[in-house]
Amino acid sequence: MSNLVAVAVVRKTFGLKGEVKVQPLTDSWDEFLRFPRFFLRYKNDQLIEVHVETVKFGGGHLIIKFKEFSSRDESEEIRGSTLLIPRDELPAITEPDTYYYSDILGMQVFEDDEYIGTVEDIHRFGPHETLEILQMDGTELLLPFVRAFIQKIDLNEKKIYIKTIPGLK
Repeated sequence: MSNLVAVAVVRKTFGLKGEVKVQPLTDSWDEFLRFPRFFLRYKNDQLIEVHVETVKFGGGHLIIKFKEFSSRDESEEIRGSTLLIPRDELPAITEPDTYYYSDILGMQVFEDDEYIGTVEDIHRFGPHETLEILQMDGTELLLPFVRAFIQKIDLNEKKIYIKTIPGLK
């Protein structure tokens, strides 16, 4: 299945009945109530379909019980897995300057037409996301994903144009 989009990460187990704490990769956690199933990479990189039994909100995470896992030991095996949804099942983005993480990951980053590196990951530190950019010299640049630093995003070209401040790089 090729058009899968990462929407959450399984952080750790919760309780004894196979529930897991999940960190959404989206601002709208309510969306997770509409997804009856996800795909995830499991043992030996096998893609499996998992079905939601229950979803609860708690402690800055979602707590999800999948029908396929009934014990803490079973759910421990999916720790660190990414939950995926087919792209065509995601709601269309209607707000300007709003993107799916999968649209941003892997983008090339430029400053003043100079290639800086590639977006490797996106983190949430506080009120906004932070881009993790792997620079050409192998070092990591953490750049707040806010208008002050992001000048332009070209989804078609898979490029982000940034403006940093002295000392940030």
